[in-house]
Amino acid sequence: MNTSSACRSALAVDAPARLDGPSEAWDDTSAVLASVCREYRARRDTGEAPDISEFCRRFPDYQAVVRMMLNVEQFLHAYPDLIEEIDDEDDGVPAWPGVWPGAGETFLGFTLLRELGRGAFARVYLAAEADLGGRLVAVKVSPGGGREAETLGRLNHPNIVPVHAVRADPESGLTAVSMTYLGTATLDDVLALAHAPPARARRARVIFAAARRGGEPAAPAAQWLRPAPILLTGSYVDGVCHLGAQLADALAYIHDLGILHRDLKPSNVLLCADGRPMLLDFNLSADERRGGGLLGGTFPYMAPEQLRAIAEAGATTEAVDARSDLFSLGVILYELLTGRRPFGSVGRGVPPAEQCRVLRERQRRGPRPPRDLAPEVRPDLARLVERLLAFRAEDRPARASDVAAALRRELAPWRRPRILAVAAVLAVVLLGTGTVAWGHRTSPPLALAHRAFREGRYDEARRQLDLVAADGSEGAEACLLAGHLYRLQGKFDAAARSYALADPDGQGAATQAALAYCLARENQLNDAIAAARRAIALGYATPEVHNNLAYCYIQSSDFEKAESALDEAHRDGRPVPPAAYHNRFLRSLHLRIAPLTPSRPAPPPDAALAQLDLALEQCPPSGELSKDAAWMCALLLDDKPELRDRVLAHLNEARRLGANVSALRSYFPIERLLGDERFKEAHREPKTPPRQPTVRLVDPVRNRD
Repeated sequence: MNTSSACRSALAVDAPARLDGPSEAWDDTSAVLASVCREYRARRDTGEAPDISEFCRRFPDYQAVVRMMLNVEQFLHAYPDLIEEIDDEDDGVPAWPGVWPGAGETFLGFTLLRELGRGAFARVYLAAEADLGGRLVAVKVSPGGGREAETLGRLNHPNIVPVHAVRADPESGLTAVSMTYLGTATLDDVLALAHAPPARARRARVIFAAARRGGEPAAPAAQWLRPAPILLTGSYVDGVCHLGAQLADALAYIHDLGILHRDLKPSNVLLCADGRPMLLDFNLSADERRGGGLLGGTFPYMAPEQLRAIAEAGATTEAVDARSDLFSLGVILYELLTGRRPFGSVGRGVPPAEQCRVLRERQRRGPRPPRDLAPEVRPDLARLVERLLAFRAEDRPARASDVAAALRRELAPWRRPRILAVAAVLAVVLLGTGTVAWGHRTSPPLALAHRAFREGRYDEARRQLDLVAADGSEGAEACLLAGHLYRLQGKFDAAARSYALADPDGQGAATQAALAYCLARENQLNDAIAAARRAIALGYATPEVHNNLAYCYIQSSDFEKAESALDEAHRDGRPVPPAAYHNRFLRSLHLRIAPLTPSRPAPPPDAALAQLDLALEQCPPSGELSKDAAWMCALLLDDKPELRDRVLAHLNEARRLGANVSALRSYFPIERLLGDERFKEAHREPKTPPRQPTVRLVDPVRNRD
């Protein structure tokens, strides 16, 4: 078979003879190319000389690839006897020579090390960025990639892959979008591991194992956060709820900005090495600020209104809104929980319009109840997933934030089946012995738990709480006390779950402040920010809460909001926790490191040093503060070489106080000092340096429990 017939075979789909613009969409973006190619050949075969530039103007987002494809088509038509046979089995898209850069090449300043993935309109590479010391990045190369980068550039969320830079190649028409390299694992890896024969996974640890499948990026100092405790100790269903809540957070964030993802599926959710999910691939997103965009997606994950807009010529796309993304999230949750897609798939050989019709009919009938396939799924969770998969958009949850809250309620400790069963048995036993006084507001075990807690007898308080039934009016009170107990014992993940159950509607000001603190200690930054803002809105606007909010913003690289929160912490002359001075100084430190913009200038050296000195004056000695001080002084060495000895002094102090300073070797400002014998000594670590908790967060309810 020659290339011409291979190309025709690869591109043959049942499609209209003519497309009127980019609003047409198919199960795969390659089908758009197929239709362009069919129309071009049909017009050429009737004796017309179609203008390639006309096709490019009609598809501005893909004009580079359209031009390349039609140039190849012209060549194939003119010289059919000169072409060798090719393999046309790779996703139905011809592998045009010379279009994509290859591994080992340097493209727009990136040294492409290896290919990570590919699609009809893009390839993703692991690359080294020479201008920044050879740091590893993921580079997505595509025509028209500026649209996606423009959308991603607006986003700053812990569960969305951040963009570093966008570069265009005028010769090829290709765009390179540089993103943080976070490994290669996706939710597809979770599905492969969790539902591999002979039995479905029972523990959330399989999610963490899948995340590590993608390898830990060799970024400067493998400072990967430890996984959330739920991924190490929870059930698999708990792990799915944990992932789903974070994805719902990310959707709530982009929906608030007027952005729809429109192609949510397992392969578009990256898993960091710590198991954190990150949204990928905004190539088909709709952004109300830009307008336009290609309506498309992947059929098994598309909402009924998306399928209708694709299948019916002239159908409106106005019905495709945020609830369409929530439908796709429901498909993912159903598949993660059961190992099956709720509405199956339709073979690739079936025409797109027929695929849409078949899937919509299945969606109209509704999915098989998830508990039929996975009995361990709790009833409330099953009902939530079924609501997400409702055929009518108005029957689905209205907001992604509501979905996130519902999923987190599933993680509350009293919702666990084992705990519920034990509590129910205890309730029956206590009833039979007459121990529970139902006529009183508080049962004896709960009253004893309160007393033990006030007296600092935490083990006894925990034992008494185990005797408290988990339902009725006592449930919230018991969970609130459990939250306080866990918090003071440093079990912040369990504390957060208890607080979430004690205050499911988010109306308890002090409870939300405590919840925000615990979530921040577990590095669940987006949730912590939301809880802190609720506490402030409800009147619990203490300097401690504002400090903790600033900490979360700094960790999320939102330095402007961090400054605003710190200003609030210092307002009205109230006593300010020392941690606020540390966080203000650290904001200056990060502004010296982060890529700068006019709205985010670096403080001048003297101002940065003044903030450091104030933090050292106000804060008690700590390894964390001394380590940060060494880092800041090293960054200022070019402007103030006299700080060299001060870097050494701070490093030695950090080491004396138990901080692990060895990671600082990879930071360039300190790396260049390592030739000095004194610095070598400062970097020698004890065999097992103690783990230092952060001193930049403040318990906002201690002494108020």
